[in-house]
Amino acid sequence: MSQPPHRLSPAAVLSLSLALLGSACASPMEDNTASAVPDRASFPLVSDAVERRCATLDCHGSPVRNLRLHTGTGYRLDPADIPGSGSTTAAEYEANYRAVLGLEPELIRAVVAEGGASPERLTLVRKAIGLEYHKPGAVLQSSSPSFLCMTSWLASVTDEEQCHKGADVTPPEGWP
Repeated sequence: MSQPPHRLSPAAVLSLSLALLGSACASPMEDNTASAVPDRASFPLVSDAVERRCATLDCHGSPVRNLRLHTGTGYRLDPADIPGSGSTTAAEYEANYRAVLGLEPELIRAVVAEGGASPERLTLVRKAIGLEYHKPGAVLQSSSPSFLCMTSWLASVTDEEQCHKGADVTPPEGWP
């Protein structure tokens, strides 16, 4: 013979509901990646190191790209500024910083939190060195100053010397 279904008293239902509600509002474990972002202060060095290869008007210096980079020599943030005239402005560096972080925000935070380990997890890096399809192909080599600048920045130890070299070098052989 089957037994009748067991019913909880209203007090038991209320207690169980409050317990579940309380656990739903409990603080999650601390996420070390939440506060890990690449250094904003050294970003202009990184931006300058990649702009000649990435921020031309026919590439990421274009409003039609998902990654838009603004520079004094290319796409300007302020429509009143003329490409090729003046230096990259503080507002343009800030826009570039936000654009880079906005591509894969959780993943870039993880790379930074892990001291720059495995930067090729980032689409930005994979495309730049040719590990993933990129219309112009690889625009950086893993040993190039610009790449070393970018990856040192992701590791929170920006190599200023490599960044300056990257900003000063001519485009790779065969680049238009």
